[in-house]
Amino acid sequence: MAERAPLIPTAGPDLAWALTTRRRMIHSLRLVARHIQSMPALQDVQAVGGITAHVTLTGEDGGKAMLEHLGFTVFPYYRPFGAFGEFWENFYTWWLMWTFNPASVRHRTIWGLQRTEFWISTQKFLEKFGKT
Repeated sequence: MAERAPLIPTAGPDLAWALTTRRRMIHSLRLVARHIQSMPALQDVQAVGGITAHVTLTGEDGGKAMLEHLGFTVFPYYRPFGAFGEFWENFYTWWLMWTFNPASVRHRTIWGLQRTEFWISTQKFLEKFGKT
């Protein structure tokens, strides 16, 4: 079972929080790799990735560097539904953040959320996180 991301401490993120977050993320990526390897229907998948509002291409949040260190390439987000759709994506994302980890919205507004995409080839992903 994937582990839940640790709550950001009231005093803000610290080294212990960052290390726990990294460990849990790698654990989750290994579970995804195991799932891909065990499902014949997924053998033709060419890439693994997603979209996040927690990593920016600019600034010093550390998220971009972490994803790149894990082997992902980080790209600007393509807004398939334009600004209107992005508002609703941001509203939903901010609401989830506020509901499950209120400290994470302390310095984030609905208008300030910026999405990025991160991708890695399935072959490279399985080499890095799959069974050896």
